[in-house]
Amino acid sequence: MMTDLQLEVLDYEDTMLAVKRGAALLDEVYPKWEQAITIDQLFLESASSCVLGQLAPEYTDVDYGDYFSMLSKLEAEGHIESIDDAEANE
Repeated sequence: MMTDLQLEVLDYEDTMLAVKRGAALLDEVYPKWEQAITIDQLFLESASSCVLGQLAPEYTDVDYGDYFSMLSKLEAEGHIESIDDAEANE
């Protein structure tokens, strides 16, 4: 079952903040992660060639339910902010 996703286009400052937060999280859970990335193969629109896909290729074939479960877990642990919370803080 496909789920309709609402995507928000971020401005430059918000994008840089999101990238920094993501990199900080990876620094915490996957030390030296940047050394495991092949820049020439980096393609953010691909589940197997994006940063996370390159770091954990065994998870690139999961369905969206697993993906959203992972996001919920990261949110519950305080690693990420929900879209609703982010909008409320604006």
